[in-house]
Amino acid sequence: MKTVIIVSSRHGFTEKAAEKLSEKLNSLVDIKSLDKNFERDFSEYHNIIFGSPVYGGKLRPLTVKFIKENIEQLNTKNLGFFVCSKENNNVEKIIASNLPNAFTEQLKIKGEFGYGVNFDQLSGVEKVATRIIMKKGESEAILKEDNIAEFAEKVNQFDLISR
Repeated sequence: MKTVIIVSSRHGFTEKAAEKLSEKLNSLVDIKSLDKNFERDFSEYHNIIFGSPVYGGKLRPLTVKFIKENIEQLNTKNLGFFVCSKENNNVEKIIASNLPNAFTEQLKIKGEFGYGVNFDQLSGVEKVATRIIMKKGESEAILKEDNIAEFAEKVNQFDLISR
């Protein structure tokens, strides 16, 4: 069995969460970034997992666009989705309000892996917005290892059922 984790990671935290997840999966894993071009042939993958940061209750537009453009091919796989967000929104609500029902109805697992902000990487406008939203002015990162381990265990069970 093979898994691909497809991320959109503006400042690197979501990609870091994907790497942690990949370490806990029993299958062979590729990590692909939507911020770079890659082959969109998913025939070799059994599991497809998406990861996206959340800003103001919204997933990155790049993630949403990719899913809409590839929905038919994606819906033939075991699908998972994780978000990285400090916002106290429900993961189900974030995913449902951003993605098409035809996709969300096929998701077998959803998770929230924490958040990270590196003020050194932010533009001036992003710094101001982040200070308002987070009510802090310094870098901070919280990677929820327990959530990642629980998500990975569920993905690993997909592989056992499918063999």
